[in-house]
This record gives sequence, structure tokens and C-alpha cells, in this order.
Amino acid sequence: MDMNDDAREILSIIEQFWRALDALEADKARALTAPDMMIIDAFAPFHWAGANSFDRWVEALWAYCTKHDFSMNHTTLRAPSRFTLVGDQAYVVCPAMMATARGDELMSQQGVIVTTL
Repeated sequence: MDMNDDAREILSIIEQFWRALDALEADKARALTAPDMMIIDAFAPFHWAGANSFDRWVEALWAYCTKHDFSMNHTTLRAPSRFTLVGDQAYVVCPAMMATARGDELMSQQGVIVTTL
């Protein structure tokens, strides 16, 4: 994929978001989001939208990680499989590898991260 400056900036923002979350720096990640963002994730209640959706999602994420004894998270984004930029709106699909530690066991899971900006 041929990347122009706008595309590189958008991918940098997505990468910064995941680096902040992996470092448990929710304030840094929140600063990169819209106040009324929508999130769909693989744990209940699976969907967060509207005011404070990021904070509600992070609270549920941290609780999920605590419940399942996940002590480390690392998200590796692959090159986008789809990147559409129209005006000031973008749709980005990135294959990803999520690595976690559960007690002494290291685990990884493939996934897909879809982001709109």
C-alpha cells in the first residue's frame, strides 16, 4: 500500500492509541478518541457508545483482565488490509496480534482492529 502523509499520520494515531492502552495509560489513549466514540469488543457487554464510552469500556476491559488474571498486554498491528480516506474521514482495517500473560503462561491471539476517524 502506497502511504501518503495523511495515511501515515492516521496510522500513527492508531498505533499511539494501542501503545498507550498496552502501557495502561488510559488518559493518553482517551486523548486520541472522540468523546462519543463507539467500541465493539469481545467481552460483555460487547458494545459501548455515547458519552463516556471510552471510560466505560476501559473500566470493563480492566475488570475483564483482572478477572482472567491477564497481567500484560501487547498489541501488534499489521499493515492495513483496508485503508479508505475520503476527505477528513478514514476507515482502517488492521490485522493484529494480541499477546497477553496469564499467570506464567504467555498467550497470543490473532484479531482485526477496525478504526474510523
